[in-house]
Amino acid sequence: MLFSPSTTHRGLRVGRVLTLAVLAGLVAGQDSCLFDPEPVFPRYPLALDCVVDGNQLYLPIDIVADSDRLMIALTGARVETTITAQVPVAAFCALDAAGYTQFDLAFAAINVSVTGATVPDPPQVTLTASGLPFNGIHIADACAGTLGPVVDIDFGTVSGPVWAAGDWTVKLLVTLEGIDIGLTNVYTTASPGVPIPSMPLLDLCEPTDKSVPPNGATDDPEDSPRIAVDVGNDGTFDRVVTDDDQIKFNVNGYCVGFPCDDANECTNDDCDFQNIGWCTYTDLPDGTSCDFGGQTGACSVGACVAICDTVDCDDGNECTVDSCDPADGTCTGQPVPDETGCAGGAGVCRSGACALPIDSTPQTKTITLACTNNVTPFGPIIVPFDLTVTPSVSGPDISAVLGGVAEISEWWLDAPQGAVPGGVTQANVLDVAATVHVRSGATGADVTLTTAPIPTVCLIPFGASCDPANDAPSVPGARPNSDCIPTGTFNPCMANVPLPTSTDCSPGGLCESLSKNVQCSVNGFCITGPLLLPLAAQVATYTPDGSGTVFFGWDDTATGASLNGDGTWALPPSAFTDPTGPNGIRVNMGGLALGLECTMAVDSGGPMGVGVPDASSPTPNSALMAFTTAP
Repeated sequence: MLFSPSTTHRGLRVGRVLTLAVLAGLVAGQDSCLFDPEPVFPRYPLALDCVVDGNQLYLPIDIVADSDRLMIALTGARVETTITAQVPVAAFCALDAAGYTQFDLAFAAINVSVTGATVPDPPQVTLTASGLPFNGIHIADACAGTLGPVVDIDFGTVSGPVWAAGDWTVKLLVTLEGIDIGLTNVYTTASPGVPIPSMPLLDLCEPTDKSVPPNGATDDPEDSPRIAVDVGNDGTFDRVVTDDDQIKFNVNGYCVGFPCDDANECTNDDCDFQNIGWCTYTDLPDGTSCDFGGQTGACSVGACVAICDTVDCDDGNECTVDSCDPADGTCTGQPVPDETGCAGGAGVCRSGACALPIDSTPQTKTITLACTNNVTPFGPIIVPFDLTVTPSVSGPDISAVLGGVAEISEWWLDAPQGAVPGGVTQANVLDVAATVHVRSGATGADVTLTTAPIPTVCLIPFGASCDPANDAPSVPGARPNSDCIPTGTFNPCMANVPLPTSTDCSPGGLCESLSKNVQCSVNGFCITGPLLLPLAAQVATYTPDGSGTVFFGWDDTATGASLNGDGTWALPPSAFTDPTGPNGIRVNMGGLALGLECTMAVDSGGPMGVGVPDASSPTPNSALMAFTTAP
């Protein structure tokens, strides 16, 4: 109940003229917010201030608002208004004393203004009394009680306009202008045979200056009639009524006290009375923490469940036993006993991982590279490097011994033979790099192989031991070394390796068979083949992706090479003084300073290439070294 006043009015009281019952309730569907909103401010007693025959009368207007009939529609909230007017015996007695003898109650209507509402314009609720006209009311008889203690005027029930969007307050206001009660055939003692044809009820009130009313001081000099308010609720009507003295609904009050709480911490509860008209429950995101019987839980589709019910602890590893800690949902995976079968019996579990068998037969395969050089404008030069891989299974990983042989082509060795008197029989190997790369089938770091340690000696005195760590900065192959006396760029510390030569210069001998007669006639020997530089073995570890094939080759991802639009390699240039890249050689042969920078590749004009001559292109898998990781 919004307001149910109990009022004792002081001063001359004719009786209750109007009783306004605004009954508001909820007619809603499932999950309705069935709670009473309280007015923002308390309502004070009102009265129609009316002076009749010099007597100032206060005719109380009782307004009762009940929240039991505030209707909800999908389009908004509507106020259902019911009004009943009562004319008590005391009112007839006052009229009798004023000289009125008879009248007809022809019609009655009351307009209740509604603020905070949408159309109609102006927003109001108009109620018209039924059962009228009520003819031939003899005032003296009515004063004597012949019509009963009161005369009821039933205005019926009307549904008012919807509340305006964005407005949380609705006011129901009875104003003087909204009271329209019409009398006809009004007889008085002054003119007993000549009736007044018609007159409004409010015309019975004499216009009077009330600046000094009989019931005490007032701050309102307005004349009669008016609607006055008893601010002190003490029977003294102090001033003209204002909007805030009447019924004022606070719509937000329907949601005070969190009426839509469903006691489920996995839903967001909302009572949106203005726009929806009922409670709404929105599931919180899955995984939101909640209390599951005193343990940590997690929300799942709007319900709190054990946290482990929302966690998938399966790590996809058949060599672990997975579990969930109900305290915090942490997953753990404990390794199964080693040698437990896995992969359908193809492998065994070791240290919590499935170790698949691999063909451990050592393989050696020649895999070519395309190289640029710092000596000639020609290129690329296709150079064969041999790669050797010896794999074995170590736990879940593959352990592989990597090795191979780098090669300097024979024609590079032929080049300085006619330029240096007596020929060149040794090469000063400054740097060699060949980087092993797994293209697919396993993961593991690239491994750069280099040559096995080569004894280092001084040029002068030739054969004297020296340490490359004692080199001074200079061009590779011409760095002064403190171990080589005299010290200078002409006397470097060298890692010399012999070139492949033969002194078989006899007719029909080896050199003649190699068409190297000129070298024999000038130097007394000939070059018999390429320079092969064995690469020191290293051990690497790889984790296979699963059953399938692991492809080994030389690096083609970090060399600086890029693909042209026709599918051929664009190779980076080589500079002898630059650091060696992932695949490269730095060597000095009798003054021929050679630098090679290489990328794994095939002849693009050959059978494995992309059909472009005089270029190189990426190496297909078929040209790589392949190992099967499961039968």
